[in-house]
Amino acid sequence: LLARLQNDNSYAVRRKAALSLGLLGAVGRENGAGAPLIARLQNPSEHADVRAAAAEALGKLADPAAAGPLVQVLINSRQGIADELVRALERIGPAAVAPLANAVTHLSAEVQELAVRALSNIGGPRPVVPLATALSTASAPEVRRGAAEALRARAAGDLLVHVGTIVGPLTKALSDPDWHVYYAARDALSKCGPAVVPALLQVLGGDHVRAAHMAQQALVRIGKPAIDALIG
Repeated sequence: LLARLQNDNSYAVRRKAALSLGLLGAVGRENGAGAPLIARLQNPSEHADVRAAAAEALGKLADPAAAGPLVQVLINSRQGIADELVRALERIGPAAVAPLANAVTHLSAEVQELAVRALSNIGGPRPVVPLATALSTASAPEVRRGAAEALRARAAGDLLVHVGTIVGPLTKALSDPDWHVYYAARDALSKCGPAVVPALLQVLGGDHVRAAHMAQQALVRIGKPAIDALIG
């Protein structure tokens, strides 16, 4: 399979070889299938179908070493294979978070959006901080929307691991012009419970009327700890 992937003159054969390598899973990963697949993926002159198959295979191998190269291709030569790259990074999981964290601050809004998509489908607390970074720094509304909705979808425990880092971006998002963003931020803050009550009280007392209204709704959802703080 490796010989066919690397040397066969037919792109259809190279594509089939790449897909077959992916089916080997851990066996393929442990026997060095990752590096040749990465080489095919990184070759801009390779047929798009072969590059897409290589990305798919790398995702199925779930090789952490492929995360960095996949993100670099996502940034530099993603044409025609963006969806396959995102799915591969999702399959690799937490090991892909660090390179994706760099991509969320890339100058290209398309790269930011694709990185947020991948992070949204990686479980656990590690994607939370880069998602909050995207929420607070992206100028494109679709990127902020994707990041906010991803944070809203996180389990409360994942959010609380990084609550000190994300409370600022989330409270800032309450004044975002996009209603998808500020409602999602409200819901994510509500999940964080008592830990975010002081920040919400500060927004409640601020000059931004809609942000204050969102903060009020979040405080109501938090319930007794928020009421105690208001009375106190």
